[in-house]
Amino acid sequence: MLSGQEVYVYLRNVDTDTAYMLKKGGLVVELNNYDSFDINGDNVIFGTPEILLADADGYNHFRIFSVKTAPSSEYVRIPPKTILQMVSTYNIGFAIAKAIAEILVKVNAILTKRKDQVGEKERLTQEYCKLYAWITDVLNDHYEKKRFPWLETLSSSAKESLTYTKGKAFSSFDKKSKFDISGAQVDEFSKVFPPGSSVCKQGDIGDELYILKKGKLKVIVNGENIASIEDPGSVIGEMALLLGETRNATLEAVEETVLTVVKKTNLKEFAQSQPSFLKNISTDLARRVQANCSVVNELAEMIEASKLEDSSLPHALKENKYKEELKELKEEVKKLYEKYDMDWLYDLLSQITDKMLDIRK
Repeated sequence: MLSGQEVYVYLRNVDTDTAYMLKKGGLVVELNNYDSFDINGDNVIFGTPEILLADADGYNHFRIFSVKTAPSSEYVRIPPKTILQMVSTYNIGFAIAKAIAEILVKVNAILTKRKDQVGEKERLTQEYCKLYAWITDVLNDHYEKKRFPWLETLSSSAKESLTYTKGKAFSSFDKKSKFDISGAQVDEFSKVFPPGSSVCKQGDIGDELYILKKGKLKVIVNGENIASIEDPGSVIGEMALLLGETRNATLEAVEETVLTVVKKTNLKEFAQSQPSFLKNISTDLARRVQANCSVVNELAEMIEASKLEDSSLPHALKENKYKEELKELKEEVKKLYEKYDMDWLYDLLSQITDKMLDIRK
């Protein structure tokens, strides 16, 4: 147990070897040199996201951010094995999921602030990187399926590029949680929603979450349809249930839809009947924290770099290096098409051209 001094508990990008419980006091979470937030409370479990991700992925995850204690704080270590055993129990599993959800809310607040600060150049950089990553994934998918030897070099080198890494970060933040419903005994928690019926309304207090078993939902924000959900196993509303937040969207059934409905009143019963549920939710929330922190850090880096630019330089000398890498990758795809004359390469080249034009609109 440590107390009475401000000290770093762990640093960003170092190995993860343990979790912790904050017995009393507060923590400062530092995403980078510019963005941070506080965590306060008694018996708060922290340092778990990387442990959950390592267990799910089968390899070690470095720390997502740095954490230091506030003066007079006390904390104790919790071994990873203990965390992985306890996360499937209701009380500790709920506490871990709630703690990660609270971190996600604070990270998202910083992300929103950073996105509001982004200028046109930074916006273009994001789009160039995202497109580069998309092209690379298409090339890699074709290589994995067809094993064309001539595609391996380009696919591998593109994946090693920093532009690809940034593009994946910008493309992957805030993914929805998933729950494997195959074989799950959840019929007693299921409810059928006929076409056109409302599942929940924007602004309502969130006291239940939903798992899509079959059917299709449309997502409505401020009266506008913004998305649809039709992937079985999709989890909707876990943040509202864990934190008591109001709904940020209305859900309506497009067709006859079957949802597993988990309320606060039956969450314990459901979690005990599905021991992996809270662990899965916590792991997915941890993955969203990791992805969104990556985006925050990339945006902060771009914004700070932009401040240091020499504004006297002509526009021609400020050409976006990520755009140049994107153009080079497009040229390599073009060369492959000219050499091998395959329909999928022609289609890819056409899509790249269209998407590059869309970026500039």
